[in-house]
Amino acid sequence: MMENKSYRIMQLHTNLLKCLFLWPVDTFSPGLNSLLMYGSFCISMCCGIPIISAAGYQFYVGIEDVNILLEALIGVYDIIGNTVTYVCFLRKQRQIQEIIDDIKDFFQYCGYETVRKIDSEIMRHTKYFLFYVTVSVILNLAWPMLSVNNCLKSRRSDFYIKHDPCGMPTQNLYPFEASEGIVFWVLYIIEAIFCYHTCCFFSLATVIVIGFLKHITAQLKCCAYKFEHICDYMGSCKNDENVIIREFVHLIKYHQRIIKYAEKVFGIFDVMIIVYIGVTSFTLAIIGYQIAIPKTNLEDRIRYTMLLIGWVLLFYSICFYGQQVRDESMKVGEAIYKSEWYQHQTLLGMKTDIMFVMRRTLKPLDFKATLLGEVSLIVFVAVMKRAYQLFTLLLTVTEDGP
Repeated sequence: MMENKSYRIMQLHTNLLKCLFLWPVDTFSPGLNSLLMYGSFCISMCCGIPIISAAGYQFYVGIEDVNILLEALIGVYDIIGNTVTYVCFLRKQRQIQEIIDDIKDFFQYCGYETVRKIDSEIMRHTKYFLFYVTVSVILNLAWPMLSVNNCLKSRRSDFYIKHDPCGMPTQNLYPFEASEGIVFWVLYIIEAIFCYHTCCFFSLATVIVIGFLKHITAQLKCCAYKFEHICDYMGSCKNDENVIIREFVHLIKYHQRIIKYAEKVFGIFDVMIIVYIGVTSFTLAIIGYQIAIPKTNLEDRIRYTMLLIGWVLLFYSICFYGQQVRDESMKVGEAIYKSEWYQHQTLLGMKTDIMFVMRRTLKPLDFKATLLGEVSLIVFVAVMKRAYQLFTLLLTVTEDGP
């Protein structure tokens, strides 16, 4: 029992958030934690200023190289998504902590081992994602430095060589000469910090949402299983019908608790998901365009491909587990019907309550984003179609197809 109380759910995620100064450290004072968290946010935003200003400067002077502009726009979309997600975690930190702690409330319904098992699975998948992100970031930072000669050949003039220096992690048109000396290395460090922080945090935030969806899915499966086997108690409790009634009431409360918990989770991450879906199609279209055009060298194609795969996997995972929550919520009603409760006199006395639960299961538990509807595999397909349409439009408008 002591192990159950001391077990820390999603401990890996909170530890990583502490490393990114997005979660209070227990040994620090509230004032110091606030300083570190908001200070880190300000530094992160400052690191994105060169990328935003570079994109704006290109519009100001006239777009001569659309590829530089498009890569800058990828950075701008990343900044938008990162900023919204950052603000979400800073403003709703206490609520996120509450929904992590609330998972322990399910111990009384499904048992400690069920929660621990799914939590271990979530941590394992998180490690896979973060390993992939780490490798991708390292390659993203190293390959531009190793392919400077190929980069120089692609530059149209000395102006671009000076203001969009080769070797940088991303292409940006700076309003000053940035190709030599300490200026180059200062900008390189700023871009490296920004790339690392953005990729790690955005990926971590995504897998945290996925983790909550997996916990909800596991609870729905457990609830459905218990409803389906409710009549198994009949053989062992013939002399005490109250046991059956208490067990069924217990399961009704279990189902209600899952619904309330899921709705709380959905509300916390609503704005984050809206922005996520909104920027994904544009980002994937631009990345795909950068991979497809002939002038992109092999090193950059590999970088862009890794970025594309990582983004699609994260987005697909959110849509997939959103679909899982919906499907499993519908199966609870099917499980009650399969239990054949109507053949047992004891449960017939609870017909009204049983029918109420079954009617509730007819309405799926959807992970909804305001104005965008449910987050499911249907949304994933729709976003992929939109990304492909934008991708083909870019190839047509720029006349730079393969």
